[in-house]
Amino acid sequence: MGGCAPLETRMTIDERPGKLDTLGLASLILGLVTFMTVWCCIGYPVGIVAIVLGAVALSRNRSDGYSATSRILAFSGIGISIGAIMLHVVLMAIGQVAKPDLPVSRVDEVSVAPPAPAAPPSAPAPAAPQAAPAPVVEAPLTESCADLAGRFGTSSKLSDLQKEELWKQYADRTFAWKLRVTEVSSDFLGGFTVQYKCAPKSSSFIQDIQIKYPETRKSFVMQLEKDSVYNVQGRLRMSSTLLGMTADDLP
Repeated sequence: MGGCAPLETRMTIDERPGKLDTLGLASLILGLVTFMTVWCCIGYPVGIVAIVLGAVALSRNRSDGYSATSRILAFSGIGISIGAIMLHVVLMAIGQVAKPDLPVSRVDEVSVAPPAPAAPPSAPAPAAPQAAPAPVVEAPLTESCADLAGRFGTSSKLSDLQKEELWKQYADRTFAWKLRVTEVSSDFLGGFTVQYKCAPKSSSFIQDIQIKYPETRKSFVMQLEKDSVYNVQGRLRMSSTLLGMTADDLP
């Protein structure tokens, strides 16, 4: 009566601050883990879990009391996971497109034996046998795995253009290196992929080089043990600052 009564402040459901959905936050965290581990075998399962958790978080609406921030976290987790998996698929597909091996042949000059003495017309002299062409032996690279990893890896001071030009000297060249196994996995495009680091030590995070093996080499691949060092032969195909070098098995 003697004064104005204080106005009652009421908040509608939309105006109340919503709570944070832990599933959306977990989806974002697992999405980041997927981006960092998609290059090895655990990346795909982690990415699938991140996508599922994000989808569950998105199915909840604000009427359940969750904030809009939760939806943003869920969207981010799903987007990062799908993007990382698609990027890995594209890069692996590019690695499978190897340059065609051009047949290398060399015809040696064959010396012709002097003509045989004249024989009677009824018994012509047999033709002299020709020598078989000598096989071409390709010498492997003299540079070590560590040398090339330093020139083309993340610690290199060369620009991408300089790396592209320099790699022309090494593409399709064979090598025989001592390498340490970091992971062995099946390739979804067929065959197997083995990730190696330069032995005896390497500064790379995951790998220095990965080598593709066909299905016919399964018995060899099954014998490889992680953190063990092997004498490995292969043929270089391509190089990436992020993925390192890619090579094919040398039959």
